[in-house]
Amino acid sequence: MTDELLTAKEAAQILKVPVSWVYERSRTRSIPVRKLGRLVRIPRDELMQWIDREGVEEVAVIVKS
Repeated sequence: MTDELLTAKEAAQILKVPVSWVYERSRTRSIPVRKLGRLVRIPRDELMQWIDREGVEEVAVIVKS
């Protein structure tokens, strides 16, 4: 396991979604997130586990809505 924290932009690139989607899901805690003051960071390992659990198809459906 690594302790690498991704920015919202980096997480959006991995998920292939808009950055606004990452910010919205971070506000609702729908994705793994760490708040550092006002900064949003997403732990890479937890994001990869979330992708495995939720599936990329689920992300695509949410984005199209």
